[in-house]
Amino acid sequence: MSNRIEKEFLQLREGKCGGFIPFIVAGDPNLETSGKLILELARIGANVIELGVPFSDPVADGFTIQKSAERKRLQKFTDLPVAVGFGISSKEQVREVWKYADAAVIGSAIVAEVMKLAPDIDEVPTNFIEKIGEFTQTLLPNN
Repeated sequence: MSNRIEKEFLQLREGKCGGFIPFIVAGDPNLETSGKLILELARIGANVIELGVPFSDPVADGFTIQKSAERKRLQKFTDLPVAVGFGISSKEQVREVWKYADAAVIGSAIVAEVMKLAPDIDEVPTNFIEKIGEFTQTLLPNN
């Protein structure tokens, strides 16, 4: 096993479980809060946490994410883990993705909730981490 991500996916496959990969934008609403949010996502069971880096051309990332749905076909030709995510925003959608891929990447729903709860980056609510954790848990089929 060459890295922790490969090991995590191997454990998921052996346990015949779906993975949970939340996506957040690094530094949103601010760096200190992002760090705390990463710890909360890990606490509630994230297998891997994807950190987005703000990009000057969001369309470039969108195309890549859209194409990720096609990766399932690649599983016939590779042992690499497949994670699918584009617009996933409910536990039902996560459950459906798990039928076809090793993991679901949940990004937009979490990013939208971050922006809703902390619209002002200088005034992050004291219960922000707890609220994002609670929201994220609602996206997991096991809860």
